Amino acid sequence: MTNSIIKVLIPVLTAMTIFTSAEVLAQEQPNTINLETSQVELIAGPTNNVELEGQVVNNSTGGVDDIKVNVQFYDSNGQLLLETSRFITQPSQTLQPGESVPFTILETLGHDQVDKHVVIAEADAAT
Repeated sequence: MTNSIIKVLIPVLTAMTIFTSAEVLAQEQPNTINLETSQVELIAGPTNNVELEGQVVNNSTGGVDDIKVNVQFYDSNGQLLLETSRFITQPSQTLQPGESVPFTILETLGHDQVDKHVVIAEADAAT
């Protein structure tokens, strides 16, 4: 009877040890970059070109720099018209958690050609 109790306890203790190790690893993770694009608006520029305005918000646990916005423009058939990217911060600028930075992207596409757009922001953890 003693042997059966030991066999049951060993797997339970092993599972608890693995869970504890996972918790420790999670606490040691570096700054997780989490950026949000907000207030994004596609408007017609002065010559009917595409003007995309918005903001990037730093929802990360630490500062970020070298923020880049990647944009894809699609027509009404879902065909990719243009893919572009722009750095929207100065090389020495660090965006702290909770801060935001505006962006404007101008392209020579006709505003009437664009049906939808996809905006993705990326950055590096500040050192």
